[in-house]
Amino acid sequence: MVVDDHVFSEGNSDRIVQIVKHFEGRGYPLVKYDSVPKLNAVNLRKLSFILLDWELVTTEDESGFPIQGMQEAQKQAKVELITFIQEILEVCYVPIFIFSNKSNTIKSELKRNKIDIEKDNLPIFIKNKSDITNDGNVKVMEVINNWIDNMPSIYVLKIWDNAIERAKAHTFKQLANSKYWPLVIWQTANTDSVNPNDELLDVLTQNIFGRMQPLSIEQAQLLKVGDVQPTQEEILDILQVQRLDSNPNKESSITGDIYQLEDKKYYLNIRPTCDCIGRKEPQCDSCKKDNCIECPDVNKVYLIKGTALTNAQAKGLFDPKYGNFKEHNNEAIIGPLMKNKFYAFKFQELIVKKYKDVEKYKIGRILPPFIRHITERYALYLQRQALPRIPNQAIGISLESVPTESQEEPG
Repeated sequence: MVVDDHVFSEGNSDRIVQIVKHFEGRGYPLVKYDSVPKLNAVNLRKLSFILLDWELVTTEDESGFPIQGMQEAQKQAKVELITFIQEILEVCYVPIFIFSNKSNTIKSELKRNKIDIEKDNLPIFIKNKSDITNDGNVKVMEVINNWIDNMPSIYVLKIWDNAIERAKAHTFKQLANSKYWPLVIWQTANTDSVNPNDELLDVLTQNIFGRMQPLSIEQAQLLKVGDVQPTQEEILDILQVQRLDSNPNKESSITGDIYQLEDKKYYLNIRPTCDCIGRKEPQCDSCKKDNCIECPDVNKVYLIKGTALTNAQAKGLFDPKYGNFKEHNNEAIIGPLMKNKFYAFKFQELIVKKYKDVEKYKIGRILPPFIRHITERYALYLQRQALPRIPNQAIGISLESVPTESQEEPG
């Protein structure tokens, strides 16, 4: 996409004309606008990159004199352009080239509008048009390739995106042969009183990921950045994304939902998902009147408390040989979750709440297979057999050397 007030002026000396001719001459399909377009009219997810002119309104004539009344129009165009950039960043991740002779002020202006290029590693390149045109050569792709060379994460994500697209095409071909399968799933979901949209999503997602082929990652591409080690915070960020959905669906409850209740503490729903579905309304008049939590037809959640480990606790419980935590029988340790902390979920106490009373406090959901680790340990905890304690002397340990914590929670 190209957004520039001179994009249709073929006889104009503006370098954007040269850039457009370069891409069109090589068969690249371009979407061209001479003013900021409406976002709903553009399929942004299919774009490879966007070229934006920061000075969309000409404020000087050919002699360099100010054109009366154009300053206000330029301010309005700038507001529309910043809003457009914000909207782009909301719906897709695509390289954006901003052309201007005032690159220093643009970064500050974008930052004031909560677009921090450096902090958030945004794919925004502020360039003078002359920076990417040299002796008739247009270097947009060269800039993008340099960016990818220095961002291994972008390279891997693009390879993954291509694999997803191939799997989607395969899935569409397979499922299109049967016309009425969505009706069967929808009707079955309604019969079971579950959300049909969730069921359709599960079927499609499973089909797509089941048809994905292994990624073909080139090690040489990854190593173009040299011997660079990620920071601890970067590692925690990617691990958190793998473990935690921080924008959970609140229409229904599910195993793994995390709540931060009014006491500011974190709680995990351990109740099986099939029991979390509110299939019926309370039949008893007394239950309806008193909003009874004992009613078997009320949609409830079973909550266990999670406590953040301190850095010292996390280090003390971590087993570097196997890359996991040493857990007691009465707990599961998972992380990083909220605030990139590791949490110990204790099994001894269970709090029962009506879902509609805690729905607004839902802040996240632990993803598979990590929630399965918790539920499996919880099942073992419920079925555990108490064994006689082995005397410390039998192992050759004196009573004085036993930590107090171990005696308080014998597991």
